[in-house]
Amino acid sequence: GRTWLVWLARPRAKRPGKIDKVPYYISGQPRSGTQGTPADVAALASFDEALGAFERGNYSGIGRAMLGGELTALDFDKCINDKNEIDPAKRALVEGTYAEKSPSGRGLRAFYRGKLEDGKNHDVNVEVFHASGFVTITGDRINGADIIEMPEVTRAQIVTLLAKKEHSPKTDSVREPA
Repeated sequence: GRTWLVWLARPRAKRPGKIDKVPYYISGQPRSGTQGTPADVAALASFDEALGAFERGNYSGIGRAMLGGELTALDFDKCINDKNEIDPAKRALVEGTYAEKSPSGRGLRAFYRGKLEDGKNHDVNVEVFHASGFVTITGDRINGADIIEMPEVTRAQIVTLLAKKEHSPKTDSVREPA
């Protein structure tokens, strides 16, 4: 379907070393306005069109607009170490379905059939995309699996992770004045 777009990496002004992935339609216009409207959907591309725009060299990558259809994407940041080892707990959550490395090579992305509400929890580096946003696609697969129906046990674990609060040394400690 026409759910594809391209994206450009832009350095984050306030967080050196971090990048924003800015979505664009293949027309060259930044994706803007309300996602999922007829105008937004009409400007999205087929996979082949998005890949062609990327291969012409103007963009950093391709992505899939999440419009609330049958797919849910899971996005786990900072779960692949310098030795290319994937955190076992995160790997277990993507077992059996299509999963790939994120553009940084440090994160994991997986797709399941089925619906799970959009959500994010930066404390545990988990994001769920279903009805909004877009997900970058690298093709850097970690398995040979096709997209499967989300198992109930996985769904329950993701819901639990989204609700989890971690104690962060950044916010829990009082800084001494310099």
